[in-house]
Amino acid sequence: MSFLRLLLIFLVLLSGCASPGVAPKDSFYRMSDSEAVTPADAMLNGILVVPRFLADGLANERPLVYVQANALQVLRQYNFHFWSESPTRLIQERTVEYLRRAKIAPMVVTPEFRAAADYQLTGKIKRLEQVRGPSPRAVVSIEFGLYRVRDNRLLYLETYVQEVPLDGDDIGRAAAAMGSAVMTILSRLTDDLSRL
Repeated sequence: MSFLRLLLIFLVLLSGCASPGVAPKDSFYRMSDSEAVTPADAMLNGILVVPRFLADGLANERPLVYVQANALQVLRQYNFHFWSESPTRLIQERTVEYLRRAKIAPMVVTPEFRAAADYQLTGKIKRLEQVRGPSPRAVVSIEFGLYRVRDNRLLYLETYVQEVPLDGDDIGRAAAAMGSAVMTILSRLTDDLSRL
């Protein structure tokens, strides 16, 4: 075989290996909010400010996180599935919207409004993930702390955990279930705050 023919075969094989396949498209997920919110039994007397939530590691990033049921300590991120914004911002916004509808205080705002706060509600996302494998589910865990600003007194501190069963490993359903879990947590939080 001539050198030219070998070179041609090599180039054809090389171009076949290098031809790109169809790359998956990125998917972005919103966290839906609940339209039906029951007003709180009692309200905080003053302006409630909800700053951006805190989160460590992967819970602070936009790619959706999952674990395998047989390896719960090993966190993984999806390559093409993202929250529409950082979870710290998404859950802050959902919390403000929910607490406004629940009328937990005369005014519920974010720090950007520069309102003179009477109370501050901080939140830390501890888990926001899909569990894949047997008994698939979405798991959300958020820690909340309520402070009275005038004396910087901690009035309430609690961690809420909510799991939502899934009927498979579909990523879109898992994202929706995480949003549902957040709404359930906010309902529980509102009930607890209204009893303070």
